[in-house]
Amino acid sequence: MVANAITLEMNTDAFVLLNILDHIVKQDQVPTCSPTTCANAGLCLATTDGAGWLCVCQPQFTGDRCQNPISVSQCAAQPCANGGTCVDGPFTFNCKCPYPFKGQRCELMSTVL
Repeated sequence: MVANAITLEMNTDAFVLLNILDHIVKQDQVPTCSPTTCANAGLCLATTDGAGWLCVCQPQFTGDRCQNPISVSQCAAQPCANGGTCVDGPFTFNCKCPYPFKGQRCELMSTVL
């Protein structure tokens, strides 16, 4: 057998050595967890077989590295009262209230008319 221009006789010791070296090379090729492996505060966990990793994402993200925000309409539940208009944000909503209403959900009436 020729490996890196060195001829090795295939006896048991050489075979064991090649298997060990092959394992080390493959192990170095397996990505490991780092602080930047998972985005958006995702948690990186090594797999039990040692072959890689997986990201456990925060509830509002998905993807193999937690890179994709999940689009959930906060306005679907119609949170604004008294004719207020709901405006979706990335992870929240805002209500645009008609006069004389105010408050986070247009639930309050302005005392000054």
